[in-house]
Amino acid sequence: MSLIKKILKEDTVTGDVVKDTIEYIMGELDYDYHKLLHNDSYKLSGTGKDAFVFEIPNTKKVIRIYESEDDIITDLYKELIDKDFDHVVKVYMSKNIGSNTHIQVMEKLKPIKYEKDILINLEDNIGREYVYHEYHETLALEDEYFDELMSVEDILLDVQRGLEELESIGIYHSDMWHENIMKDPITGNYKIIDIT
Repeated sequence: MSLIKKILKEDTVTGDVVKDTIEYIMGELDYDYHKLLHNDSYKLSGTGKDAFVFEIPNTKKVIRIYESEDDIITDLYKELIDKDFDHVVKVYMSKNIGSNTHIQVMEKLKPIKYEKDILINLEDNIGREYVYHEYHETLALEDEYFDELMSVEDILLDVQRGLEELESIGIYHSDMWHENIMKDPITGNYKIIDIT
């Protein structure tokens, strides 16, 4: 049994599609995964500082692709394979496929929209309040932000649980912000992504 099918044993069709996707990137595209942007079969799901994330056709999975001369991120994601965390993205595969091209195959999560606006507003306001309170030597938050704090309580609790899950295997997330939180459409849990 191939490595891909073994990792994705719960879904043989998905395993074949992932295998075909990797072979397509390595072969026909000659490791130039940017060409996937022009292929209607692969929907761009997101971009990061150094990565592109594409939906894998006919699956509930995405493939994260990036270039790097080292394997640090790939090795971090390998630590998450076969971990069934409730608040961290599920990873099925992480490897260097050659020519400094790295991939991770992960579960497909839902971007947060309304919650993102609240978190951005909260980050901005807490930042301003922190500066204000440091200057005036007080630590109390203004009452006007209390409702916003309460509306993100579920998100913050899930993020805290996700950070604890990562810490349980020795990973400490170094880039935790609203862009690295997504929602599981099945469970409704908020999950941490982009482990760097």
